[in-house]
Amino acid sequence: MTVMFDNTPSLNICIVHLSGALGKRTKFQENDFAQPVLLVQREGTINGIPTDESTEMINQQNLPRDVALDDDVLLNKIQFKDTNTQQISQTVLSALDQAVILGLTFEHKKSQAVSKLNKEKLLAYLEVITNRPKAWCIDMMALLMRSRLEKESSRRVERSMMQLEALVDSIEHSSPEVSCFSAVCCEIVWGVHEVNACM
Repeated sequence: MTVMFDNTPSLNICIVHLSGALGKRTKFQENDFAQPVLLVQREGTINGIPTDESTEMINQQNLPRDVALDDDVLLNKIQFKDTNTQQISQTVLSALDQAVILGLTFEHKKSQAVSKLNKEKLLAYLEVITNRPKAWCIDMMALLMRSRLEKESSRRVERSMMQLEALVDSIEHSSPEVSCFSAVCCEIVWGVHEVNACM
């Protein structure tokens, strides 16, 4: 699936393509196998600033903590064979770009049957957002969705539970920014507590 959206006419064009690329998922994997990846290509600037110069403009202190996957088999992130694929999947995006991608993630979840493959595709969408978060509410929803997707995996359930606790802590003890708040249906604190209690 390929999606192209334009935030500002003739200035910010973003092309999103869900594809596959060879890579390793486990620490002991010798051969590369096809892994889902969301390729994002951006043309133009972010608010008039070249994309390669806008990476340090976000205050990282108030963002929810992204809990790393500490498993004896699974890697924290997929290692792709082609370094160009890795670079494209980590394209610098604006908060509005990430809000649109989060919306595409929800659309994909609602329109596709529940399966292990589709869950991995959804995680590929979320990886683009959590790699370089730009807004508290968008990162919050991305990490919450990832926790829900990982709760049924025996090797990821521990990370899922720890991530939910980190999200609750972020809601109760940080001063989150409200940028792009209206662009996503941000979960209320009781909703996060409910998900955490059902784990």
